[in-house]
Amino acid sequence: MFHSIHETWHLKAAWMK
Repeated sequence: MFHSIHETWHLKAAWMK
């Protein structure tokens, strides 16, 4: 649960960038 949110955040940030 913790890793999922953390990974999603990083992926979203990279995608938006």
